[in-house]
Amino acid sequence: MKQMTSSAKFYAAVAASAVGLILIGGSAVANAAASHSSDPIQALPPKNTTLIASDTEAITAAHQAFVEPQLVEDVLPDFLRAGELAFTELDAQSSRFEGNSGPAAYWSALDQTGRICLVVVPSAVEKYAAMSCAEPSQFDKFGVMLAIGHEEPEKSIGAYLIPDRVALAELPEGFSKAGDTLLLPTVETLFAEESTFISSPAANGRSAPVELRSVVPVAFGE
Repeated sequence: MKQMTSSAKFYAAVAASAVGLILIGGSAVANAAASHSSDPIQALPPKNTTLIASDTEAITAAHQAFVEPQLVEDVLPDFLRAGELAFTELDAQSSRFEGNSGPAAYWSALDQTGRICLVVVPSAVEKYAAMSCAEPSQFDKFGVMLAIGHEEPEKSIGAYLIPDRVALAELPEGFSKAGDTLLLPTVETLFAEESTFISSPAANGRSAPVELRSVVPVAFGE
């Protein structure tokens, strides 16, 4: 079942699913979605999210991987490309593998309107995935993030796909790298009160830092 929402609520009152996972944040809430065989999904916004108009000309400048040929590892799992759980909004030929953290595997992709998307497939759950999409101009400012909460908070999954222009930046405290442009926050960082900012070491003040926004927590079983 797929469910999309543009809810602005800070807390979701939903029953914990059988697998204990719930989509709790995405860069573009109206385009945050999850795919699972039976459980409903509720999306919540990262703090202070603003959706802005598309600028498709900035796609390749923001993420050069989309220019490279698609390899076997870049192809999304079968259930996301065909069938009732498929993310039909995505251009399947644009997907690129970004990394694997153990708890999840990560892909980037473009949707049919040119937005840059992050797709997360947790390894502990069969046929479960979530995605979040951002306009290229928004991606340049904030990257694209996605968080999947767990009823045991320490098992929550968060990830940020960042623009190429900050790929060589010093790794912020509270983050690890799963790929050149894929940052994984600790649970404490994911739910922190403040955003994290990351800048290119060669920018010298000529370009704005990228703001990695935290997400609001979700309440299970209320």
